[in-house]
Amino acid sequence: SWKTCETGTRGCLRGIALGVNGALWVVGEDGFAGRLHGDRVQRVDLGTVATLTSVTAVRDEIVVLGADGVIRRWRDGAATAVASPIAPAPGSRSAAPAMRATRSSG
Repeated sequence: SWKTCETGTRGCLRGIALGVNGALWVVGEDGFAGRLHGDRVQRVDLGTVATLTSVTAVRDEIVVLGADGVIRRWRDGAATAVASPIAPAPGSRSAAPAMRATRSSG
């Protein structure tokens, strides 16, 4: 069944991912990133106010794509940022349509 959970943000939520430990990760406008485990959302500081468009849980970390063309990784309370090799087109608000995710078979 579904239930409502207060996130503490008024911005639009743009991405959601399920971690291997059952935690639910959510990202959105104004740099919002949070982890829901149980009934509580814990805010995660990624050091940005850019809109975060998608999130993927990879083992014990998350990888987040920002509309500013920056890929952010969060692990053990530390965030790192890497400029995307695919910059947003001039006048574009997002690099997201140009990104592709692949999975290694090994």
